Formats: sequence, C-alpha cells, structure tokens
Amino acid sequence: MDKKSMILKMIQYYSNGNKAQFAALLGITPQGLSTWIKRDTYDIELVFSKCENISAEWLLTGEGEMLKSSVDNPHKDSDSVNPTTFLAKAPKDPAATDGLSSEMSAYIQALLDRLAQQSELIGRLRAQIEQLNARIEEASFRGSSASDAQSDTSANAV
Repeated sequence: MDKKSMILKMIQYYSNGNKAQFAALLGITPQGLSTWIKRDTYDIELVFSKCENISAEWLLTGEGEMLKSSVDNPHKDSDSVNPTTFLAKAPKDPAATDGLSSEMSAYIQALLDRLAQQSELIGRLRAQIEQLNARIEEASFRGSSASDAQSDTSANAV
C-alpha cells in the first residue's frame, strides 16, 4: 500500500475523514498534512506516538492490519479506556452515581496497564540509546586514533 493511501486511511479512521482534525491530533498544520499526501510520505514516529492502537508493522511496511490486534491491547474496544466516552456517560446528577465507581476503577486500571507498558518500552528504548551511544563513542575513538596516528606519521615525515 502506498503512503498516500495509508495517510488517507488513517484520516478516515482517526478523524472521520476530517483532514484538519487529523492534523490537529498529530500536532501539525493542515498544510503539513497536505504536503505529506502530495509527497506520499509521513513522519512515522509522530504518527505512531499520536495514533492510539496503530500497528508499527503497518506503518513501516503497509502490510497487515492498520490497528494492533485485540491481543496486543485488550482494552481496544472498551468504553472505560476512552476518557471522552467515560465523561460523556457520567451522570450529571451526583445522586445517580451507582456503578460509576466500578467503571472508574476499570478506567484507572486500564491507564495503569498502559503506563506499565509504556514504562517497559521506555526502558527498552533507553537501553538501545545507550548501546548506540557506546557504538558512536567507539567509532569516534577509532576515528580520532586513526587521525592522531596519521598526524603523528605526517609530523615525523617532515
């Protein structure tokens, strides 16, 4: 699937086809979104960070399902996970709060589960960053050692 088709599919899913609304969700201008569509490209990291339940594999390859399977996110279809839906369903009359505490507990638990998953991901990303920094330092050290040796050889030749 080409990137343009993927962008249009995301716009349809996440904002009912409203490009300006989708751009706002991503935190970019509508013109920026139009540029993505025209150029058949997009910022994968930005989309992945802003579009809930989107599949990283689909973003990278265009293959498979756009959304993560329910196995990856057991709360995907749960109203208790969506704060907007939860607040819309909340009774306006404080006396009519029967059952609200169990819904709130489910919502809080879903948030805690998501927080734990994101903490694990952050830990893995930090480890990857440390590995990459170590590789950069090692490559930089090798490069400076080689250039120092070359400088020494040049100085001795004079």
